[in-house]
Amino acid sequence: MMNFPLDLNFKKCIKECDLVETELRSCLSPMEIKVLRAEMKSLGRDEWLLWSCTHAASIDEFLAEPPSIRRRQPHWKMDEVRQRFLLAAIQRVRQARRMLLHIDRHCLFPWAGGSGRDAAVRAAQALDDVENYPEPYWPFEGPDPFEGAGESARSVENHQG
Repeated sequence: MMNFPLDLNFKKCIKECDLVETELRSCLSPMEIKVLRAEMKSLGRDEWLLWSCTHAASIDEFLAEPPSIRRRQPHWKMDEVRQRFLLAAIQRVRQARRMLLHIDRHCLFPWAGGSGRDAAVRAAQALDDVENYPEPYWPFEGPDPFEGAGESARSVENHQG
């Protein structure tokens, strides 16, 4: 278990997730998003989840890299793989942002005080929010290529967790 410093500011972490998502989105042109949408529609949610889960460690590394290093990676040079990594990283950072929001909103900090029972209730409420109010899985404007196809967005977390 990690020990977090008392001054850890989740709002700052949430803002950082927003900045990373904006930066990643800017790497895709409208035409690339259109091509990616068609690819995802053809691939389907289940196959996309399989691809994402198979590459989860690489996606996390990709997400953690600053843009200058990311651009030097081999997967950046192949458009199809680059676009997939960008989509997966955007989805991943959105999941991280949601989790941080719920940790902050439900005060799930080791120093929050209260009884263990109170902490359990707050954790259960945060889990309810994550599971019962899923965020759209397609992070771009326009039709969702995954809509009505395969597993729910919630199952992504089960595959990755």
